[in-house]
Amino acid sequence: MMLRWCIAMMCLGLMAGCGEKPGSSRAEQNSKTEESGGGTSIGPLRLLDYAATPPASWTAEAPSNNMRLAQFLTPGAEGSDPGEAIVFFFGSGQGGSVEANLQRWSSQVKDAAGSPVQPKIDKPKGTKFPTTVAEYNGTYTRTGGMGVPSTPKDNQTMIAAIMETPKGSLFLQLTGSAETVDAQREAFMEFVKSVN
Repeated sequence: MMLRWCIAMMCLGLMAGCGEKPGSSRAEQNSKTEESGGGTSIGPLRLLDYAATPPASWTAEAPSNNMRLAQFLTPGAEGSDPGEAIVFFFGSGQGGSVEANLQRWSSQVKDAAGSPVQPKIDKPKGTKFPTTVAEYNGTYTRTGGMGVPSTPKDNQTMIAAIMETPKGSLFLQLTGSAETVDAQREAFMEFVKSVN
């Protein structure tokens, strides 16, 4: 009897230790959404300690790695695949400088001659934190985990925003065919400006 009681108390202790506590894990920083069929319903979400509102037309997905705070599929333009919107956070003081990221993204998007694309740079007004937005158009090869490149895709656009918050930089990206990203550009920028 005493053995069963001890085992039950140990199990309860383990279960309590595995419960979520404020600030205990990256999962606390992710959106709390409800499953609804193949995707998730979207409402206001938390990015670090900040609120953000993703577009209602986007479909939330479970982040595919622990560097992603949020991940979405966007509607594709007619005849195009869906786009992808991702929010990255690498930790306070991590992720590199604005300039280092602009150069790294240039190396992932090539022009017809195979040279790195020079981005269009903007520092939009209406954001709570200093934000740099860069747009790249060309053949895109995303670098995955451990620096392994994906298959190059032609006619792609990436819009990337670096938001410098007191808790560290947030990296918000929208990628997809040029047509899809063009159709989602305004929604993406509204999402960026919603972070507060």
